[in-house]
Amino acid sequence: MPVPVDAENANYYHSRMEPGSPPAVADPATSGKAAPPPVARVSSRDLLGAAGQMVITHAGRDYRLRITQNGKLILTA
Repeated sequence: MPVPVDAENANYYHSRMEPGSPPAVADPATSGKAAPPPVARVSSRDLLGAAGQMVITHAGRDYRLRITQNGKLILTA
């Protein structure tokens, strides 16, 4: 079943959740498992600096993370 495209979603990514249904969240107090550690948060400007780009090495390969002219992030190999 095709998912309708909306103007707010330029990349055409859509959630498959039914409207109004909350996401399933495990309660660490009842599941017996520890909550995962918080994810690090950093500003793209702090990360990329004045150049607006950086090279990331992953699995022996270089990737370039940069800010586009439209102010979005792009990662290229």
